[in-house]
This record gives sequence, C-alpha cells and structure tokens, in this order.
Amino acid sequence: MSPKVPRHIQERFDGGPTSAAWCTIGSIPAPPPEVHEGAGNGPLGPGSPRPLEVLRQVLAAPLRPLRVVFDALQRFDTRFLNENGAGSVRHARARRDAAVAEHGLDRVFDGDWCGSAGQLLLRWYEQSAHPGRLVALGAGRIVLAGPVQRVAAREPHQLQILTEFTPDEAVLEDPLLGAHRHDRLRLRFSDGSWLVLVTDGSPSDIHWHLWGKERPPADATGRRRRPG
Repeated sequence: MSPKVPRHIQERFDGGPTSAAWCTIGSIPAPPPEVHEGAGNGPLGPGSPRPLEVLRQVLAAPLRPLRVVFDALQRFDTRFLNENGAGSVRHARARRDAAVAEHGLDRVFDGDWCGSAGQLLLRWYEQSAHPGRLVALGAGRIVLAGPVQRVAAREPHQLQILTEFTPDEAVLEDPLLGAHRHDRLRLRFSDGSWLVLVTDGSPSDIHWHLWGKERPPADATGRRRRPG
C-alpha cells in the first residue's frame, strides 16, 4: 500500500510527489566524541514511544501472529514458484545479498562524519525522535518528513517537513537498478557521501518509480501479482 502524503507536503512539489515510502535507517554507529560534541551531542537513537502509542501496539499485538502466518504463506508461495522455475529462493537471496553488500547497502552510511550524510545522521533524531521518515520524491525535490513532537504513530496530520534536498544537493537511487528486489535506497549527496534508507516495502513505490515501472496490482488477498 502506498503511504498517504499530507497535503502540506504534496504542495512542496510541482504537480505533487511522484512516489513516497516510509523509511528507517540502521543503528547509527558511535561517532568520535569530538564530532558528536561539535554537533551538539544530539541523540543517536529513537525516543521512547508515547503512552497512546504503547497502548496501540498492545492492542495490535493479537494480530501479529496472523501477520506471521500470512508472511509465511507468502514465502512458501514464492519458494514454490522459484523452485519450479529458474532457480531456488536461496540462490536468489544469496545473489541479492551479495549485490547489496557490494554496493554498501548493508551499511548505515559511507563512514565520513564530516560529509553531508554523516552530518545529517548526527541531527537525525534531533529533528524527530520517531524512528521512521516519510520520504517523498518529486520533480526537483526530495522531502523527509516525520512527527516533531513526542514519538507518535504515523498520522499524516502529525507529519512536518524535517529536511529537503534539491537535485544539486542530493539524489535518491537504487544502485542495483532493479536487478534484485530489495528494501534499500541510497541517498547520495553532491559531496559524494551517502546514507542508506530501508523502506517498508520490498520493493517500495520509490523503487518502482526509479525503475521506470508501474507497481503490479494486488490480487484479492492483497499480494502483489508477479509481472509476466
């Protein structure tokens, strides 16, 4: 399902965003003390959820076993299709994981704390303690949004623009160019630094947009049909 983009974020784009996805980042590694201090000693991890969010998670807990069963059925379906087709899921995953590692997509960022990516990471949870970011992509702009108050659910009316980039500042890319379906995107800055975003969808709407393809329609069960 495509994420809902609030109107005030849509208005930042000429004609609206072309694609959007909820994303997270990996665990931020500990920066050198002097670097962290120079950036204001901001938090390096997400904040604790507010009480209502905890209650929501508790109420949703009984549904999680159903999600596990549904995901297992999806994996079985995928395994069956692959084992009766060109190759096994295990081999496909091994090729995908090797490609992900080759392009550094299994890392959090390029490792340079002085680069634009490192500086953004140092401010990431200062801008919003929420672990997720709504990333919207459109003509001439990349927008990262999130709730700026205490950690809350992903309610559209709570989202505020945290930072945005023009094409001469940063680009969103899939280094694998659609060769493998995965959940990683690279936010690459003009100084050569980069960080990795992990999308909710695998692949997400942004992936499909970068590949120049339309997302396949879902069947009656909500699963995406495999392109023919």
